[in-house]
Amino acid sequence: MFTPDQDIAEHLAVTIPDAVLDTDLFSGPMRETPKRAIFCLSTGGAPPEARMGSLKADRFFRVQVTIRETPNNFKSGLTRARLVRDSLHYAPLSQYVEVAVAESEPNYLGEADDGQHLWTVNVDLRGTE
Repeated sequence: MFTPDQDIAEHLAVTIPDAVLDTDLFSGPMRETPKRAIFCLSTGGAPPEARMGSLKADRFFRVQVTIRETPNNFKSGLTRARLVRDSLHYAPLSQYVEVAVAESEPNYLGEADDGQHLWTVNVDLRGTE
């Protein structure tokens, strides 16, 4: 069974300095705390494609990774968002045949009401059942 959001979070826990799974790195939707955090959320993907002559199918997933940084730390947040992007592009996740980020640069979403900076990195994954 594929768990793309969890698989991405576990990969980031190993590759992003000071990111700790279930402390400031989560699979699932954003939460209020901690203020500096990374969230990995499955957001769908293309429909499965049957493999000719087989009962197996290729499955396509998309995970949106949101990077949240504290106010007045835009530069360090952007650096962290770029580290996330670089860590995920062509990441060697064993259960997937392909992992690639969808954009060349993290998407800056602006500041939240409390001044926190937000970026997203979208990741496309393909796995075979």
